[in-house]
Amino acid sequence: MALTALSSLVVSRRVPAPYMDEIFHAPQTQRLCSAATPGDPLAGLRGANWDAKITTFPGLYLLGGAYAWLQAWMLRLAGGKQPATNAGSPSAAAAELLCGEVAALRGLNCLLLALCLFPAFSVRLRVLQRSKKGRRRGIASADDVPPQQNQQQQREQLQQQDALGTALAAAVLLPTHFFYGFVYYTDVGALLFLLLSASALQDWAEAHEVSGNAVPAALAAAAAGGAAVLMRQTNAVWYAFLVGAALLRVAYALVERHEAARGAGVLLPLRALAAIGRHARRQGTPLFAAQLALLSAPPFLFAAYVALINQGRVALGDHDAHDAAATRHWAHPFYAAAFCALASGSAFFVRRASAARLLARIWSRRCVAATDDNAVNKSAARRRRQPLSSYAPPLVAALVVLAAALLAAHHGTVAHPYLLADNRHYTFYVWRRTLGKHWLVKYAFAPVGAACCLLLASELAAGVVGGGEEEDEAEEEQQQEQEQEGWLWVLGFALACAATLVPAGLIEPRYYTVPAVLALLHAPARLFERRRRSKVEEAGEASSSPSAAAFDWSALVACLSFSAVNAATLYVFAYRPFTWPDGSTARFMW
Repeated sequence: MALTALSSLVVSRRVPAPYMDEIFHAPQTQRLCSAATPGDPLAGLRGANWDAKITTFPGLYLLGGAYAWLQAWMLRLAGGKQPATNAGSPSAAAAELLCGEVAALRGLNCLLLALCLFPAFSVRLRVLQRSKKGRRRGIASADDVPPQQNQQQQREQLQQQDALGTALAAAVLLPTHFFYGFVYYTDVGALLFLLLSASALQDWAEAHEVSGNAVPAALAAAAAGGAAVLMRQTNAVWYAFLVGAALLRVAYALVERHEAARGAGVLLPLRALAAIGRHARRQGTPLFAAQLALLSAPPFLFAAYVALINQGRVALGDHDAHDAAATRHWAHPFYAAAFCALASGSAFFVRRASAARLLARIWSRRCVAATDDNAVNKSAARRRRQPLSSYAPPLVAALVVLAAALLAAHHGTVAHPYLLADNRHYTFYVWRRTLGKHWLVKYAFAPVGAACCLLLASELAAGVVGGGEEEDEAEEEQQQEQEQEGWLWVLGFALACAATLVPAGLIEPRYYTVPAVLALLHAPARLFERRRRSKVEEAGEASSSPSAAAFDWSALVACLSFSAVNAATLYVFAYRPFTWPDGSTARFMW
């Protein structure tokens, strides 16, 4: 926190004037403060006070105005000197003055950046704790190891360490997110409220799993979701996805609890829907329907606004440059997949090379139950031959994704005019030296994007249902139907990515922040207990040798690598400006 505050101070001193989109956001917040009256506090958001170039809802300006008024109120309580302006009261004068200072407004985003850690930690910890219940995919729980008093404590400590490290890397240090904590943009606040809604939806799902009172969690989730949409319109799609994921979790948990006879196949989703209906009747249909209506309110209200008021346009202003209806950027989701793979490389691929494992299984036609160092009992590895037909689904999926990537590269590669003209963004140079250098490059990238999609999908399908720790192949085969929940989650995740990115013609890495953060927070857990094997145990006999707690270094590697990138980008932004042809000062940024 201290380092973040120091970095914010350095950036504000080196860049004291509003930069890039701050020239729209900071003056709009100032107009909100200066035009506000006791009878009409929102006068600064209407009529001539509203800048027609602004494309987002006024959530950032409302939050910035409230932050300035809070600072003014604290200044008044402290007995500080109040500036004399034309405002109606000393606190209003201070608030108006603070709104005009871009450094003060940047301080708000610096605070929001630090606050992102707490809901991200909560989300990640709950993802890890699902595996602790031992309900998914043959996961080894504390009951499966020799009974020792400190093993459960070690497991909980490692879960908390993993959750803290992953949350710090994903929700604070991710470079495309961390950078915007030092400028007055909408991105940090948008992610904070989305993470708050995700945490509240986890509470709501857990309350229904144990038949508890879920109304407070529903209220909190709807409030946070509404605030997230006010900060950024695309959050309506991501919030709807999170609501669907919570319903999916409740449905499959009810099926598992109340149906003794398990059955895989396409009928399982239908049984999950039937289980939701029975649960609604037990809870009281009007109460459950009211909760669903409350949770669905933010995206439905946003859709109604777009369809009925804003003439089908998502952006509030500057429609010529942000015409989502005319843009079909089909290659954009594959860029996002590559970014997520790059950002989460230490979190995913350090722990298990899924692609190499899949290829080895296909070529050897064998099922390997424990190929990594984290297996609970390597002696339980089964190597039996399987028919080639068992590998048809993943091969068909790979070919379909590859074909989609090639078609997207051919028909949906978009070079936005802003991308080609603005050399202040790193994407200008990346595009010019890769995809824009030769027409064949986009086709060469298609297999890379397809491979990243498949790798992320396989890992997330295991992670969201608590998989990814020590697995037992026999139990995994017995519970194949449970993987449907994970793959349905991945399908929703992919659709949300497409819905938010395909209409976006401009390529900016910050558009990939939300999918990257969600992917990191739902990454599968790998290392918790590593059983010390002895010769007696290898011979198939019981062993009382204690378990050794294994620390997962991937989150630490991610934090260090992200910190290095952040230090470099902030240094370049603050200390390496350049001059545009018109004589203005330009700076490099994401």
